[in-house]
Amino acid sequence: MSLTSTDLRSAKPEDLLALFARIVDELLSQGVVRSTNNPVADYSEYLTARALGLTLVANSSIGFDAIGEDDVRYQVKARRLTASNGSRQLGFIRGLETDEDPFDVLVGILFNADFTVLRAAMVPIEVVRARVARIDYVNAWRLVLTDAVWSVPGVEDVTDRIRAAAAAPAAAPALVQAAPPRTKAQASDPLWATALRRYAAPRTLRTRARGSEFEVAAHDGWLAITPGTGRARRVFEAEFVAAIPLIGAASRQDLHSVTFNSSYLGAIVADLKGGG
Repeated sequence: MSLTSTDLRSAKPEDLLALFARIVDELLSQGVVRSTNNPVADYSEYLTARALGLTLVANSSIGFDAIGEDDVRYQVKARRLTASNGSRQLGFIRGLETDEDPFDVLVGILFNADFTVLRAAMVPIEVVRARVARIDYVNAWRLVLTDAVWSVPGVEDVTDRIRAAAAAPAAAPALVQAAPPRTKAQASDPLWATALRRYAAPRTLRTRARGSEFEVAAHDGWLAITPGTGRARRVFEAEFVAAIPLIGAASRQDLHSVTFNSSYLGAIVADLKGGG
C-alpha cells in the first residue's frame, strides 16, 4: 500500500487515525514497539538493543531499559525533532537523587521528523550527572542532547550503529520478562554467610568475561558491588541465592531473569570457592 501526501491530506481524520492504529498494531506484532503508546520510546529501545546486542528489560521501573555484557545497564532516551518543535530535551531521567546509579550508560537518540536517525550517543552515567538539571515539579532530571555532548570525553558516537539497526529487517530483540528479586531472603544460605564474612573487609575482584575490576564489600545483610563508575549496586541474599545454580549453567537471558549482576556474582562465587 502506497499513500502520497495528497492522499493523506484528503483523508478524513477518522481514516487517518484508523490507519495509525493499524500501523501501531503491525509494529507491535513485529516486536518493533512494546506498547501502543507514542512509538518514539519503544522504537529507540528496539534500535538500541539491536545495534548494541542488548537484552531489553520488561520492568522499566528498575531504572534502566536494557542490559549488556558484563551486566552494563543501559537507559534509553530519545527525542523526535519536528518543524514545530526542535527541542533536544530528552525524556525525564529519574533515580539520580542517591549515590547509587540507576544505570551505567545512557543512550540518547535524536530522530528527524520522519523517524530517521539524526544522531545518537552513548553517554556514561558520570557525564549524565554532570550535565543534567533538576526539575522539582516532576521530581526528575532534564538532559538536553546538544551537539556539544558528542565532544565530551567518554561519550561515544553510535549514530552509524543505530542507523544500521534501523535499516536491517525487523526482528524482535531478546526480552527479560521477570525483574530480579531485591529483598532479603528468610533463610540464610551457607555460601551467602561465607560471602558476608569474607568481604567484611573490601576486596577487589575482576569479572571473568572482560576482566573488569570491581570492589565487593559486605554491609549489614547485603553486598555492595562497586564497578568502575565508583557507585555501588546493592545485592541481597535472595538475588545471590537465586543466581548461584544458574551461573555457568544457564543462558544470559535466564540469568537476567533473576539477577542483573551475573558477571559480578560469577566472579564472587569463583573467589569464594577458591577459583578467582
